[in-house]
Amino acid sequence: MPVFLRFPLVRLLAGIMLVAVPYFVIATRLLYRFLDLFHNQSILFLIRPLTYLTIALVVVALYGLYVGWFERRTLTELLPTNRGRWIMTGFLYTSSFTALVFVPLWLNGNLTVAATNGWRYIPQALTLAVMAATVEEVLFRALLFRLIEEAVGSIWAILLVSLLFGLMHYANPGTTVWRAGLAGLEAGLTLPVLFILTRNLWLCISAHATWDALNYVIGIPESGGPTQGYITSVLTGDERLTGGAFGIEFSLLASGLASIVGLYLLWVAYRRNALVKGKRYRSFPAQPM
Repeated sequence: MPVFLRFPLVRLLAGIMLVAVPYFVIATRLLYRFLDLFHNQSILFLIRPLTYLTIALVVVALYGLYVGWFERRTLTELLPTNRGRWIMTGFLYTSSFTALVFVPLWLNGNLTVAATNGWRYIPQALTLAVMAATVEEVLFRALLFRLIEEAVGSIWAILLVSLLFGLMHYANPGTTVWRAGLAGLEAGLTLPVLFILTRNLWLCISAHATWDALNYVIGIPESGGPTQGYITSVLTGDERLTGGAFGIEFSLLASGLASIVGLYLLWVAYRRNALVKGKRYRSFPAQPM
């Protein structure tokens, strides 16, 4: 490896140029122009899922090229070995977490079903969740977090990426500093620590996609934006508990539970000596949780 590529921030810049920039060009320019070519809703229900999956595959392929060209190593974080087990683990983890958040709200009358929209929205919701999770985990976990961690260590990387994630949510219309802080705390702790423990992106993508998919299918607002899934749900009551129009991820219930789980996993990572101190990154083998 050339000397200049030994610096994590140099490789981060290369990753942004090779992976992030093409993605944003595709997502913000080409995607919507392509979808605008189709005016028949029945065709769009077929085209959208295929388009979302294609974008996810393109981002993974670009990341694979980056790893091969600039880091010159095997793509260990996306090896097919035990892929099914990691995906199932992520699904079960997030499903359990979601149940612990949704069920109390439903029992308390804060979460009600307003309408059903039909099964045809499900493929679109699921593939959108897969695309969003894949893109965000590749950019935030595999590139941004991992390379910042290599430079300054795990703890500082968690803090910096959480802050960045919160600032990105703060850019959403109507979002307060409080809500942005909750979003940064919720996703900025648990997913990075899962990656620290396993060095496996399949787990992180699955956990992230399951959360998004359940929100989409149930019809819960996601990051302040409306969703259209199999059903349409309504959140009522104290917004500190439910997240209101911004979605459950902005609630004290979800953020508090995520913080407890994240801190416990961080303690496990510390006990396993999996935390990186900076400038001495090594690829940790995936371990059973």
